[in-house]
Amino acid sequence: MLAIVSRYDILMRWKRSTNQLTKYDNLINTGWWKLISFELILCLLTPYPFFKGITFTQYYPDLQANAVYEINHVLLALTFIRMYLPIRTILTLSDYLTSRAHRLGVLNGCEVNYFFAMKCLMKDIPLKAQ
Repeated sequence: MLAIVSRYDILMRWKRSTNQLTKYDNLINTGWWKLISFELILCLLTPYPFFKGITFTQYYPDLQANAVYEINHVLLALTFIRMYLPIRTILTLSDYLTSRAHRLGVLNGCEVNYFFAMKCLMKDIPLKAQ
């Protein structure tokens, strides 16, 4: 969780140094606090020992059957959402999110972000990017 907050702090400092943000911008008025909150909540989705054995039942009228789910199993399934963290790290370490790529993006009028890097990787190495 500390890494998530420090990442946004480093990003804010970098955007200030490249004059994309002013010295008066912070996490609140840029709206990044919503993203930080969302990422922190995603990191809290994990099975907990105090939920062991707690279940909930859902009735399916089409099948006329009950399904019993454990809360920890549902939380474990939701932890796969966190796969965006290593994907984002791989994209950040690629050649398409460097300062040179940002400078070329500004010169050519395109926004260099994670989607841009993903599209470039898919174009360069399509078999590995799938």
